[in-house]
Amino acid sequence: MQSKRQIAHDMLAVAVILLSLAYFCSCTTSRKMNNESDKQPQADSVDIFVPTHPPVVVPHSWRESGKK
Repeated sequence: MQSKRQIAHDMLAVAVILLSLAYFCSCTTSRKMNNESDKQPQADSVDIFVPTHPPVVVPHSWRESGKK
């Protein structure tokens, strides 16, 4: 029968192997997603401009325009 220390070392080895496999899979998945996103058309190639945010309006009174 194995000692508790040997069982703990075996469990640690299994955990390290599983975590390294999960890390490897996540890295390959993110690489695939980055490669696919590079193939999408760039924003400069679009003929019609679509704004990404509403226009910024700075409030001024009519008196402030003459002071500049």
